Amino acid sequence: MNSETASTNERDTPEKTVVEGDLYYAHRDNNFITNYITGLTYLRPHAVERRTILSDKLFVSSFPVKPVEGGVCVLVGAPDSGRRTAGLKILDQMPPGAPIFELFPDWEEPDAERIPSEKNTGYLLNLTGVHETLNEEFRQQLSVYASKAQKRGTQLIIIAGEHVWPIRDSEWWQFRTDVRKHVRPNPHDIARQRIKENNESRAEWLEEGKSDFAKLLTTDSSPARAVELAEIVLAAEGPNDAEARDRFNGWKSQIEEWFVKKASGKEEVESRALQISAAFLDGSPAGTVLAAADELLKDSRLNWPELEGGALASPDDKHRCDAAKLDFSDGAVSITVSRPGIDQALIRYVWGNRPRLVPVVTTWLTTISAPEGVAANSLKRLADVLSDVAMTAGPDAIMGLAARWLKDGQKRRADLAVDVLEQLAVHPVLGAQIRRDLSGWAKGNTEVERQRAVVAVCRGRLGKEYPQIALTRLRYVLDRAKSESPRTEAITALRVLLADPGKSAVVLKTLVDWAQGNESGAFSGRAFLELLREPVPPGEGHGVAQHILTLEEESAGAIRQLFRDGWLASCEREGMRPAVAQALSNWCDAVRDEVLPAEAVGEIIPGVFPQIASATDRDFSKIFGNSDPFRAEMTEKFFEYVRDALNQGRGTAEDA
Repeated sequence: MNSETASTNERDTPEKTVVEGDLYYAHRDNNFITNYITGLTYLRPHAVERRTILSDKLFVSSFPVKPVEGGVCVLVGAPDSGRRTAGLKILDQMPPGAPIFELFPDWEEPDAERIPSEKNTGYLLNLTGVHETLNEEFRQQLSVYASKAQKRGTQLIIIAGEHVWPIRDSEWWQFRTDVRKHVRPNPHDIARQRIKENNESRAEWLEEGKSDFAKLLTTDSSPARAVELAEIVLAAEGPNDAEARDRFNGWKSQIEEWFVKKASGKEEVESRALQISAAFLDGSPAGTVLAAADELLKDSRLNWPELEGGALASPDDKHRCDAAKLDFSDGAVSITVSRPGIDQALIRYVWGNRPRLVPVVTTWLTTISAPEGVAANSLKRLADVLSDVAMTAGPDAIMGLAARWLKDGQKRRADLAVDVLEQLAVHPVLGAQIRRDLSGWAKGNTEVERQRAVVAVCRGRLGKEYPQIALTRLRYVLDRAKSESPRTEAITALRVLLADPGKSAVVLKTLVDWAQGNESGAFSGRAFLELLREPVPPGEGHGVAQHILTLEEESAGAIRQLFRDGWLASCEREGMRPAVAQALSNWCDAVRDEVLPAEAVGEIIPGVFPQIASATDRDFSKIFGNSDPFRAEMTEKFFEYVRDALNQGRGTAEDA
């Protein structure tokens, strides 16, 4: 556990003392354990290095950058307006040694109690992509947070749209928070500053009459577009570089030259097919790009006659690429080498301006991505492209395409669908909607392939970047799946996340929470047992239990407490006592075989003594006895526990 989860002023290390030759804790710091476990629920901070924050020379703002007042500041503005940059500049005014972190909404519902508040630390909560208005409960929680933050020197910046924080609503203004309306900075000033910093003489190119770049920006242009123009101006061959201007305009002129006029002959149609193929498969081997173009032309809706003579009748690869204005080098084809960004521009054009061509392209993508398809080895590139297409076509179109691929039941195509879903699930703009859609897929128990895809996404990028959301969706699969395969894969995904050193404690706490849940019969309540019943699963050199128990000493007490809570809760669940008893017997065997540390397990197993002492069955007899020194120790500890319980009960009765 590190500074990203528990408060530094709450980390008093328990003092140690020597008693009868053994090393014991003089006292258990229950506050530390409680604070550590509570800290596991915090949003995961992503470190922001000060050197990555925009310098004063390049920073342009429409308002003075004032320090945070009252611990919390809300910047309300439109997306792509530079509000994140402005928020980081505000935090950059903190003392040089103060760390700064960015937070993302890894929650099902907004919860200000999950925002960390390290002393003398800055946080930027990025709510880009969130569409729901923050509720009354969040505001009240934030008021409490602000009071604590102010006392501790913590600063929190929240960036959000007006639909999330409606500053025109008088009710919102009654909430005493430093709320600032962020106005998009002048894009011309941003571009000019960038250009001057690198080539002062070219800054005048933004003035009317001085170049072809003068009127490309409007007052509504985003800061990112202003930066893009500055980079293009700095790379241009001169003030009237038509190709550089067309690049800024999304290659509109070039695409119109290729696609707007009616094709005058067979070669132009072939070139268009090849350009579309290259846009999706840019940088792939020539054989892949050219074969994919031929596959596109085969669609009956294009009415393209089969070439008589086949491969013998067609020109060679280089001639075909030259005719389509594509770069052919070292056996690969590229549409972007001489025209950066035209691949995405062309795909956006097809989706936005050629609606009759979209179903043809969609079918073609399905064909070429099949296990024996011509682009079967270029699935990563297709996934990257389709993730970007979602910004133009809308996420529903790509989710529908992914769903169809999953239904095909072909592994490579399913892998492509998962790759696309992984990228969309963490997308800064579309991610929130995709994560909601994945929640629906996880709960739906009639389409197994969708649940399996959700599990794969949670095991991958979603689990890395939004672990709490991923864990919740895995829980839905565990509790709603009607077939064994998605449930088994969900347990495997949990094992992968549990083995991740950066997430082990968070996942362990979640498993304990599920075990402590009141929902009878929920399979998620068994997940703790299923994952930890075997300290070293068959065929593995080590297990997650061994890994977690050897985490840094600072967190050892809290981790052991979580294990105690988890085993006790599992033991209390209906019908699970025999399985828990066998699991703990497995742990005793692992200590005997020196796989698990005796000291740690010796602290964990007594956590179930209350259940053992109050029962009449003999399920747990297998963890006691004299078959090995550790079991003998557990037997002695259990009798000691029973004696203490009896004495305590007798003392209570006498007092009465």
